[in-house]
Amino acid sequence: MIPSETPVPFTFAALRDRSRWLSQHARNVNSQTGEDGLLAKVSEILDPALSHTCVDVGAWDGVHGSNTRELILAGWRSIQIEGNPERHAILAQRYGDQPAVRCLCSFVQRTGPDSLDALLDQEAYPDEFGLLCIDIDGNDWFLWQSLRRRPRLVLVEYNFSIPDEVSFVQAADPQVAHGASLRAFIELGREKGYELIFATGLNALFVTREHYALFGIPDNSIEVMHVPCFDARTHVFFGYDGTVFVRGAARDPWHDLPFPERHVQILPRALRKIGGYNRWQRIWFLIIRASLEGNAWRPQKIITTLRVLFTRKRVTNVPNA
Repeated sequence: MIPSETPVPFTFAALRDRSRWLSQHARNVNSQTGEDGLLAKVSEILDPALSHTCVDVGAWDGVHGSNTRELILAGWRSIQIEGNPERHAILAQRYGDQPAVRCLCSFVQRTGPDSLDALLDQEAYPDEFGLLCIDIDGNDWFLWQSLRRRPRLVLVEYNFSIPDEVSFVQAADPQVAHGASLRAFIELGREKGYELIFATGLNALFVTREHYALFGIPDNSIEVMHVPCFDARTHVFFGYDGTVFVRGAARDPWHDLPFPERHVQILPRALRKIGGYNRWQRIWFLIIRASLEGNAWRPQKIITTLRVLFTRKRVTNVPNA
């Protein structure tokens, strides 16, 4: 049940437990990280505001990793959208005898006739409905950002390899598959009038702000709400001498490839030190820096390099030219 109006706990662990009370309802039938059980509990709290309607963008075959399959089986009306023709064919066959479920074959875009609003307009879908689920491995952030409709709930996939402190959104290009960070989705949600009520290992669940109080969450900050279950976060930092260090998962979770720090050094070992560069090392450093900054052949850089070359004074500090 929803936590009672007791004083906010003082320890971080207690605050997290109380704020993430929905975790006790996490359950998988077709979902991957507890979404089936979470949505069942949330719909119980919000009913009848949800009107038992849902839209699933990136529906796959309607079963694999589906966050809406159990809702459909419970009698919800749904629009299932899948761009891959083979998967859409399976999806359409699965729900062919269910008039309450419409299956569309489309790669949803931000604007134009294939935008989500345009597709829903064609289906005479209401401006307010129950649940929007977005899982397209790329432009998810922009699809939600461009939507004029206002579903009561939004479940969207974030890139779990991005650290919580980073607000990252990929380029608005349907050919790009980078995704967006959880923090970026939280910021977007607040701009659109939504609050985070849970974060699974893959998805963030938002509710309209006017319904947020129903969940009795004392703190929905990312630090409290996000407990990674797939910790693929990689941290990169620098030593004083310019050495690049890689810590954390240090692995590409989607291709299962290592990310060794020896392959990401930007300075050769001879230049990884604080000061003490001789003339040739400084020139070497200047060439590397100009190359990395993309202005190696600018006149000012060439003049600086020549000045270093013909100056007899020994250089003892890392150059700032």
